[in-house]
Amino acid sequence: MNTMNLPVRLTTDELLLWSDELATKIRDAADIEREMKAAAAKSKTELGAIETQIAHLARVVREKKELRDVEVFEVKNWERVAMETYRRDTGEFVASRALTVYEQNETLFPREKEPPAEPVADAAPEATEPAQEATAEPPEPAIPPVEETAQAAPATTEEAAPSKPAVN
Repeated sequence: MNTMNLPVRLTTDELLLWSDELATKIRDAADIEREMKAAAAKSKTELGAIETQIAHLARVVREKKELRDVEVFEVKNWERVAMETYRRDTGEFVASRALTVYEQNETLFPREKEPPAEPVADAAPEATEPAQEATAEPPEPAIPPVEETAQAAPATTEEAAPSKPAVN
C-alpha cells in the first residue's frame, strides 16, 4: 500500500487539541525568554561586581598603597590656632584644621566631670544596685558625730564647814 502526505480537514475536537498545544508552546517560549533575560541581568550584575573588584585591586597594585583605618591623635597648636592630626603608628602629620570657638575656650572653662547616669526604670534588675535589707545597719557617716560630754557640776573652792549647832 502506498501512502502520500496530503491535507486532511480537522474535526472540532482535533482543532481544540492543536489549539491547546499551541498555547502551551507559546507559554513555554515566553517562560524561557524571561529566564534568559533574568540570567543575563544576574550575570551582568555579577560581572559588574567582579569588574569593580578588579579596578580596586589594579589601583592598589599600581599605587602600592591602600586606604585603611589608622589610629590618630590630635594636638592643639596655639601659635596657629589649629588642631593638628598625627598618625599614632608613624607620628607623621596628617591634617590641620582651625580650632572651634568651643575648643579655644575649653581651657578657660574646663568641663566638669559628668555625673554618673541615673539607672533607667525599665532597666533589668541585675543592672541596678541591690536594695539594702531592712535588717542591715545604716552605713557609717563620713564625718563622725561630735559626742556630747556630760557636764560636771561646777567645782566649788570652799570646803564644807563642820556643822555647828545653831545658837539662837
